[in-house]
Amino acid sequence: MNKRFLKKRKTIFELIKKADYKKALDLAAKLANENKDCVFAQATYASVLGDFAEFNDTTNSKSLKKKAAKLLYKLTRRLKNQDIKTVGYVRNEYYYHSGQFKKQYELGCELARRGATYPYYTQGVGASNYAYQLALKRQFVKARKWAKKAVQAWKKEIRSRPDYYNSYVHYALALGISGNTKKASEALIIAERLSGKNKDYIEFRAVRDRLKALKPL
Repeated sequence: MNKRFLKKRKTIFELIKKADYKKALDLAAKLANENKDCVFAQATYASVLGDFAEFNDTTNSKSLKKKAAKLLYKLTRRLKNQDIKTVGYVRNEYYYHSGQFKKQYELGCELARRGATYPYYTQGVGASNYAYQLALKRQFVKARKWAKKAVQAWKKEIRSRPDYYNSYVHYALALGISGNTKKASEALIIAERLSGKNKDYIEFRAVRDRLKALKPL
């Protein structure tokens, strides 16, 4: 990855940090088009496409989300001889956008053993959302257990990277499932401040709606 590529990728992530997925998607599409043989560039586009579909109210959100997961799956077939950063990124995004959250958590544990960067983000997202899946099935004891795993992962992740709003979104979900509604609300407030979005932004509203639907745990 040359300096020009890395600069563009950084710009995309800065937009993601502000929850500006439309601009991020436009830039990611250009990056992918300019680097057709680069797995990381293609994965960046697929990942942002999935995020855009999830965090924007569009009529074709479901089909875009499926398209993103399909693209990422194809990229998992191209990971031989790729560096650990690319392998971790592609698999993390594939598991997330295809809803395989337990596998996502297990990937985070694998990445921690291999010394990859930000393995606790992968663990946290996976465990938070797997806890929610269990809670939806009314498996509340298991749900709380996984929510606590997520909380521990988020504490480590936020300690090393405290300025990424999305971490606090998933952290809030885990805190709420584990029973700490006060801290869950505080986490969402931090997410609002970091992203520059208000409390009615789709991601924040989704967490509150999810937790409200689960009461009483």
